[in-house]
Amino acid sequence: MQSGRSPLTPMPDIDTLVDVDRDGGTNRIVVTPNAAAVRVSLLVVVAVAAVEDVDPEQLPPLHDSVEPETLDTLVDTAGDGIGLNVRFEYEGYDVHARPGGRLELRPRE
Repeated sequence: MQSGRSPLTPMPDIDTLVDVDRDGGTNRIVVTPNAAAVRVSLLVVVAVAAVEDVDPEQLPPLHDSVEPETLDTLVDTAGDGIGLNVRFEYEGYDVHARPGGRLELRPRE
């Protein structure tokens, strides 16, 4: 599935894509409405960068943890009522990705 974005397309500004709500040791990532068309694989990297307060391009490639295209396909094609929850580890966090771009990050101990 092609996303229409070139690999050379600049990284979007973090603040326009995610809001970080740190609650009780869980970093919940809430996607802003204008991020609905953004691939969840990109949101994972942007969310971790926001939590860690680093530039997303400083993080290792997501494909070291999960196949980005497969993640995007699973999350994009699942409906909200299905209850899909894709879980994997990335950069010291347990990542929970759900339909609609909803993400939850939990620091690994």
